[in-house]
Amino acid sequence: MKKLKMPKLNDSHKKNLRTAIFFVLGVICTLAITSLWNKALPEEPIIVKEVSDSIKVVHEYKIPKIDDSLEITLKKKLQNLELLNNYENEIDNRIKRIENKSNNSTIPNLISLKFSESYESKGYTQGNANSFFKMECPNINSTEFIDFRLDFFNPKILNEIAFLRLNIYKFEKTSDKESRNYILNQFYEPYENNDNFIRIENNLKSGKYEIMIGFTLKKDLNKKYPDFYMKKCILTKK
Repeated sequence: MKKLKMPKLNDSHKKNLRTAIFFVLGVICTLAITSLWNKALPEEPIIVKEVSDSIKVVHEYKIPKIDDSLEITLKKKLQNLELLNNYENEIDNRIKRIENKSNNSTIPNLISLKFSESYESKGYTQGNANSFFKMECPNINSTEFIDFRLDFFNPKILNEIAFLRLNIYKFEKTSDKESRNYILNQFYEPYENNDNFIRIENNLKSGKYEIMIGFTLKKDLNKKYPDFYMKKCILTKK
């Protein structure tokens, strides 16, 4: 059997073959560069966290004037990359702001429905609370609320407290005498974590008031006149 001989290429054929090879290599390089570009600059940002709050991110870019379509594509890719890099920080900052806001807001003590009626009409014996907690008398002028913060020296005593109590009386002058009129008598649940904070609306009229705030121990509930360990504030509202 005779062997087939490849025909020899002349100079023109060789030139055409080199041109075809360079064209194919150019197409392959272009596809490879495009693939790497898309990996480096994603079409859409990846959101790594979601929070139920709004986040607005504004960026400004100044890109030299080039072909319009290429400028738009490049700007979009740069914006997406910038958003991808900043989403994590923006979301973390928002979460921290929300957490700090929650931590700074103290929840007032709940009103005790259990004792509000059963002890409303009974009397009490006054006891001194200076050995149990400290409290600053509030400002009752130009404030929306009147706040009382009770800081117990030994929080373990809170386990023995039946309820916290707030009494408010208004002084009234009749001829040459000064009498007190009942304004408020309220009972509250004690918080064992020592974060005891009582708040009422400041709807007091102008005048002089006596405010008593304190507690009664569980062991004294069966007494005819339970001990009311309290502090007293005499305040005037202008």
